[in-house]
Order: sequence, then structure tokens, then C-alpha cells
Amino acid sequence: MDAALKLAAISTPSNKVAISMLNDDVCSVIRSHNLPTDHQFFDPMQVLESLTTFFIYSRGCGLCKRLISIVKAANLLGLTFSEAFDKHPIEMLQLLSLKAQDSFEEAYLLIQTHSMPAASIAQILA
Repeated sequence: MDAALKLAAISTPSNKVAISMLNDDVCSVIRSHNLPTDHQFFDPMQVLESLTTFFIYSRGCGLCKRLISIVKAANLLGLTFSEAFDKHPIEMLQLLSLKAQDSFEEAYLLIQTHSMPAASIAQILA
């Protein structure tokens, strides 16, 4: 799970990253699960999404999905992962609502992966 957090942290802004920039733990996870890379560079988000298939029956899958929702929202909003991670899910939803239809997929994923009061969600979407 530490590797998933590190991958999420380098997933904003959205672009490919040199494998040489990773620490040994993350490289080991990528190699051991045969996650997608092109030997020199990789897309951290694609690797993070691939990790969810390895954690199907554990808490790790839910954590990976929550991290993915935060990364996608952060990329859309122009935030770093740490800025987005430090915000409450309801705050992220408020920011996404300002983007209207451009953020529908990200808002939907955030609602699916984070618990938020239904009344708060309804108020933001109204």
C-alpha cells in the first residue's frame, strides 16, 4: 500500500515518469506484478489502476480506488496530489462542481469511493 501512495503522489500532474526516479520498493511492486511500463518511462496512473486488480479481495483495492479518485480530481482541478489528499472529500466535490459537466466522471468516482453525507452531496449538486 505504501507503493500505491507513492504512485499517487507522482501522478499529478498527469504525465509519464522515468522509472529511474522511483525508489526500490515501488520498482519492486511494478516488476513483481508485471505492471505496464515501456522500460524507461511509465504512466503512474495506469500502474495505480492496474494495482486494483491485485487487491480485489482486500482493503487495498478500496484504498487504490480512493487514491485514483483523488488523483483524477486533482489533475482536473490543477492541484497536486498532496493538496487534494489533504482536503475533505466534500471540499473536493465542491471544487469539482464548479467545473460542471467537465468533472462528472471525477465527481461520480469521488462519491463512489468516499463516504459523504447524502444531504451534503445533494446540496452541492443542487
